[in-house]
Amino acid sequence: MWVEFSADIENHRPAEQEVRKERIMEQGLIVNTMSSLEIAEATGKQHKDVLKAIRNMEPAWEKTCGRKFALTSRIIDQPNGGTREVPCYQLTKTECLYIATKFNDDARAKLVLRWEALETGKATPAYHLPKSYAEALRELAGKVEENERLALENKQQAEKIQKDANGNFR
Repeated sequence: MWVEFSADIENHRPAEQEVRKERIMEQGLIVNTMSSLEIAEATGKQHKDVLKAIRNMEPAWEKTCGRKFALTSRIIDQPNGGTREVPCYQLTKTECLYIATKFNDDARAKLVLRWEALETGKATPAYHLPKSYAEALRELAGKVEENERLALENKQQAEKIQKDANGNFR
């Protein structure tokens, strides 16, 4: 997830731009972040391995910087139409590059290039974060409606299969 934090609301990007960014204050500075899910995608690593690297490096980071990495979660759509909550970290560029020191040269290069592409606008974020609570609720309502539609469709198909099976074996 590419998220931009900003204390200056007047200088934010227009809402009509495709890249949506959330803004909050962090020491009056703009701080860009990337999720561990996007790090895994960009580097070709499994997310569980990225999480392990982050957890292993967090104590040294906390000792040096006086803070832990931001742990959050994402709702991931499943192929069966359901969803699952996945833990992930939301890291600043500096934190990402610190974590990348554990990666091999190829993965580290991919992460650095991904940051450059995001910062120059040559790439868009891999994950969308709703801009408001209302937007999040609309997205959730849409997912619930889609799941209900699929459940009804599955029920109708199961009934048809059962009817066909009963008719063919009598």
